[in-house]
Amino acid sequence: MGQNELKEKSITDKRKILDVAFKITEYHKREITQLMEEKVKEEEESETEKKVTEEKEADEDGGSTGNDLEVPEAESKKKIEDFGRKIGGARKDAWRDRGLQIVDLGSMNEAETMKYVTKDNIWKKPNYLQMIKDGTPIRVAFFVKEVRNALPAKVSYPNQNATPEQIRKRQEDYISLILDVKEKLLALKDENGILQFFKVFEEEGVYIKRDTYYMHMVSRTEKGTDVTNRLIKAMQVRNIAALDRKMEREQFGVDPEHKLPKGYTVRYLNGEYLVIKNRRVLKDGLKSEAEAIQAAREMEKLAPGLRKQSFMPQQLENVKRDGPSYGIDNTPANGELYMEKFGFSGGEFGNWMNEQDRQESLNMGYEAFMDLAAALEIDPTAISLDNRLAIAFGSRGKGGKAAAVAHYEPLLEVINLTKMRGAGSLAHEWGHAFDDILGKKLGVNGFMTTHINDDRVPKSMKELVIAMKMRPATEEEKQQRDEALVKRAEANVERVFGQLLPETRINEMEMKTWKRLRTELIGSAEQRGRDKVMEEVNGGHIKWIDEKVEEISQFTKAVTGHILNKEDRDRLYYAVNGLESVFEICRREMTQPTEFYNNSVKFDSMYSKESKGYWHSDEEMFARAFACYVHDKLAWRSDYLCGHSESAVAFDFSAEETVMIKAIPEGEERKRIDQCFDKVFAEFRELELIKGREEVADQVVRKRGRAR
Repeated sequence: MGQNELKEKSITDKRKILDVAFKITEYHKREITQLMEEKVKEEEESETEKKVTEEKEADEDGGSTGNDLEVPEAESKKKIEDFGRKIGGARKDAWRDRGLQIVDLGSMNEAETMKYVTKDNIWKKPNYLQMIKDGTPIRVAFFVKEVRNALPAKVSYPNQNATPEQIRKRQEDYISLILDVKEKLLALKDENGILQFFKVFEEEGVYIKRDTYYMHMVSRTEKGTDVTNRLIKAMQVRNIAALDRKMEREQFGVDPEHKLPKGYTVRYLNGEYLVIKNRRVLKDGLKSEAEAIQAAREMEKLAPGLRKQSFMPQQLENVKRDGPSYGIDNTPANGELYMEKFGFSGGEFGNWMNEQDRQESLNMGYEAFMDLAAALEIDPTAISLDNRLAIAFGSRGKGGKAAAVAHYEPLLEVINLTKMRGAGSLAHEWGHAFDDILGKKLGVNGFMTTHINDDRVPKSMKELVIAMKMRPATEEEKQQRDEALVKRAEANVERVFGQLLPETRINEMEMKTWKRLRTELIGSAEQRGRDKVMEEVNGGHIKWIDEKVEEISQFTKAVTGHILNKEDRDRLYYAVNGLESVFEICRREMTQPTEFYNNSVKFDSMYSKESKGYWHSDEEMFARAFACYVHDKLAWRSDYLCGHSESAVAFDFSAEETVMIKAIPEGEERKRIDQCFDKVFAEFRELELIKGREEVADQVVRKRGRAR
């Protein structure tokens, strides 16, 4: 655009042009930064790999340990790289380190953007204590925390009919909001900046603007959809003293070692320190504040409801397999073989995995997947579930003490296994993939087990979920239930009877007649209920009960001079009807919760996980039961595939005697669940949802197992 053309533009148009120019500049600035970061990362990885190669060559010169995998010379020179489609969303993706930006959306699919465009991914939670130590004024650091907490955790999406373009714009506006607020907050220097923060934010007019009619109100701009009232309130600080009081209440900036547990306070009174919680003095006579804080911390440790620990299966010491050979002893597995044999859409490795780690993972994984196909009597190409499933070795975990040994990502349809801790969990994670991908194929929008009441879920799958959670009751359990039901119904009739005519109002002869009427009424109801008598009904009521109620009413009239009123008649009628009907319930089949389900519930009370009810959810019970099923179906040992199938075992020390709890199916329950799995795979093969094969393991040659 020439200078003359620019002069003719209006002020509004000029501002729009500047806005566009600013966006383009920002976009390229971020893009250049990302490219530079990725280039540095590539160089660092290259240098690391070079060192690993040099060390390996040095080791080879010194002789073999005897445990190393023997790789043909031609193969050893070829670097093992990611294969197939780029899975995306891996832990090694650059944005995870620097924070998500608009430019990163281009490399994600729609499902990924819906999951990953969140506040914590765009702006990682700061270490506020470290900010203070680095020189940030404590009030500024607290204000940063308050405003950041008030930012919405995720995007506020438009209605369900929104187009992909509208959704993308909303995501871009959200990212801009988070980054702009972050930049402004981190630029604050003092209390004056805190007091002026909202005014500056408002005057820019990007996300909010002052209402031209109601001057005391602000409204959101098109770009400020995610600006909430909570955020506006957090930005407005008119009194630093109020900020100080809130900061003191929250013990902000206090070192964790000197911080009081939540709900506790320390007070100094009459020359001593007191520990108080819920307005109760828990401990007194303490000589110093430090002593009082320590006492509060110790009491909190002893308090019930401590944070639950994560369950972590023990790592397999040796990964053993004694099944058939699949021909990879002389020609190691590679990515091309995975895609050709199983139909995987792609695969990737963690940056930290050296060549030997990658080759061992490929080999053990290949044998495990072939074993899985044999156990399920399906064609190996069906392992990828219509070429949708991808595999990752050590590239997508989060690390840490509570990190998962393996996991399945439904958004990207990929199984991730850690280097060695993931060994033994492959069947479990493939079970999740089967549940999810075939659920999507059926149109239920996710895991079949979480949509089990959907008519599109096959009957065999519904029966399996029921079998995991419920079992037929034993004769003893059924008898106990029946006796309890009848006893409760009898007690109800006697209670109503006792309220109709108090015994204190009748003489001995009348009492005998009254008891006879009650006994006959209860006996008739029980006898007719047991004999399944076809009752004669009159006006919606059972005739014989109405006749008995009338007889009792006439007796009360003879004794008291009054018949039973309608309310008393109805109460007696329905009590007797309930007693007769209870025998119909007793004839019904009875089920009880399985030990598998009960123990899974106990696991939830003992161990933590991301969501409540993790261990006894249908989704997780299915995956654990599936791993056990594969273990039972295989005629040989295959640790990498299902070595952890029996690992969900813990001890409950809360009772007088220590009890072993197993969150896996066992005994008759396991046999019944295995039979249900047989039906599931038979039906899914029949529906052509998964490809079967007639001859499974007859064509492979068995060989002696080896430990890795």
